[in-house]
Amino acid sequence: MLDQQLAVRLKALRLEREWSLEQLASLSGVSRATLSRLENAEVSRHGERSVLRRVGALPESAAWTHQYGDAGNSVVSKDQRVKAPLGVLWFGGPSNDDVLPRHGHGPSPQVAGGRLFIEGPDMLRAVDVYNGRVWWQREFPGLGAYYDNTSHHPGANEIGSNYVSLEDRVYVV
Repeated sequence: MLDQQLAVRLKALRLEREWSLEQLASLSGVSRATLSRLENAEVSRHGERSVLRRVGALPESAAWTHQYGDAGNSVVSKDQRVKAPLGVLWFGGPSNDDVLPRHGHGPSPQVAGGRLFIEGPDMLRAVDVYNGRVWWQREFPGLGAYYDNTSHHPGANEIGSNYVSLEDRVYVV
């Protein structure tokens, strides 16, 4: 609790003095990016360790919550954050053994609130988009059974996705 108050207090003091993040960075010798992460982070104690965690999506990032981007099936991202040059944030992560085969044309992975949602024949998994760590994986017997094959059929292109992801929840049919 005390650590979380530190993040809140840092922002309050900066705003009280009417300093921008750039001004505080210049005065403190701490980078603007680090100060922003501190102000917008969730801080918790675990024994002797303090954990600083970025909560939710990055500012100006957009979600990909439905099979084709959004409820209107626009296949367009409204992300204002992604700009060239592009690079890899993480490589590796969990095995794809539980993930649906590509040729079954299962639902596209979806992104919301900094999480990547991936479906398997009997499960749904949430992965942190910033570092590739598994947030959770839940068993749903038969969830992806329709898509669990290697024949070339329309799959989700024909019947649509069987889940929708939002920043704070996932709806599964």
